[in-house]
Amino acid sequence: MRDGTQISLRARLTLYFVLVGMLTIAILSVVINVFFDRQFRQYAIREQEKQNREILTLVEKQVSPGSGWNLSTIRDIGTNALDKGILFKVTSTDGSVIWDSMEYDFHLCSLMQAEVTKVMSSRYPGVQGGFIKTDYPILSGGRDEGILEISYYGPFFFSESDFRFIETINRLLIWAPAATLAASVLAGYSVSRTFTAPIMAASRFADRISHGDFGSTISVKGGSREVDNLVSSINSLSENLASQESLRKRLTADVAHELRTPLATLQSHVEAIIDGVYEATTDNLRSCHEEICRLGKLVASLELLAGYDHDVLKLEKTRFDLQEEVTKCADLFRNDFTKKEISLALAGRPVTVYADKDKLRQVIVNLISNALKYTQDGGSVELSVDGNSTNSFIRVKDSGCGISAEDQRFVFERFYRTDNSRNRETGGAGIGLSIVKEIVRAHGGTISLESEPGRGSVFTVAIPA
Repeated sequence: MRDGTQISLRARLTLYFVLVGMLTIAILSVVINVFFDRQFRQYAIREQEKQNREILTLVEKQVSPGSGWNLSTIRDIGTNALDKGILFKVTSTDGSVIWDSMEYDFHLCSLMQAEVTKVMSSRYPGVQGGFIKTDYPILSGGRDEGILEISYYGPFFFSESDFRFIETINRLLIWAPAATLAASVLAGYSVSRTFTAPIMAASRFADRISHGDFGSTISVKGGSREVDNLVSSINSLSENLASQESLRKRLTADVAHELRTPLATLQSHVEAIIDGVYEATTDNLRSCHEEICRLGKLVASLELLAGYDHDVLKLEKTRFDLQEEVTKCADLFRNDFTKKEISLALAGRPVTVYADKDKLRQVIVNLISNALKYTQDGGSVELSVDGNSTNSFIRVKDSGCGISAEDQRFVFERFYRTDNSRNRETGGAGIGLSIVKEIVRAHGGTISLESEPGRGSVFTVAIPA
């Protein structure tokens, strides 16, 4: 029964794609922000040092031995540096001040320092920043001409263009999740549709099977081994259910037939005695008794199989010689084989097995009886016993009519016969091989069949040693 609140597999896969995409972009955004911020600060520090060196180079060009300092050019350098948030002071070797940005325009310099400090403090409140001073020796022709003292905001400073670049990156990181969300929805829907389409087709087909549509198959290529295996399993299930349904109908017909024949015989005999047609002689009553015994055996066999179905088969295991037991069972059928002029041969060697002697005896008897029924007069049956360190083997080979490949799948099903026309000729209710299979299974063993129409059959029983 489906719960209306459950999310479909397609929707769930799409949701997973979205969640994974959002989680990935969130992680990447954090990593990029942290990495970018650290790298951009290092870049700003390097750029600041580069600007300081450029100012130093320009100032060094404005002094020459004997000619003094070019004050007008130094003033231009100072005003340009002020626009970049940099102050500097040039002092000669004798201690005299050649140029000082603060002395040139104290008010403008103070406003610039305050504005830069305000902007950087508001953007990076966790960073302890302020204007710092760095001294550089002024050299000209290899001679020391003075000191260049540069004052700038540190540990790093971002200009307006730097802030605009950072804001652009942040906007991209903001829009990235939206783009990722849209791409995840499209990709999730596309992938989930491709993935779930064969599963939904298989689900619809399984629903048809649940309503009794057995035997048909579907052909769906899901693009993955797991989906193909699922479809293959459902097709096998459909075919097996069709076979089981056919067996069920046949079982009903066979059970009715097995019950109808002795009951009809009993009814006709009893009615004849009641009507005075037959006398209640010993022979007439014996005939009725035989039919009653037939019914009793059928019911007993069904009860036995019912017990096996419910795993109530109890084994009383002992160690005994398997070849000796096969020989004893074969001796029980010597006269029957002689009457049909069927040769019965025994081969093999003594093999000790740990099993339920009575149950295994029933297996041997049923297999020999089956070979006797379906081997034509003048044929042959061979019994052999063998074993190794793990299993003991019983083989029953006959030269009978053989079994087709189609029928071999069902020979161990109860009431199954390969030829309905021979039911009354061969006798039995078609339960013997079903009992054999259940007893062997209870021992943890296996039974196999090799057969070809017209070339006989070989039944092989393997019992764990």
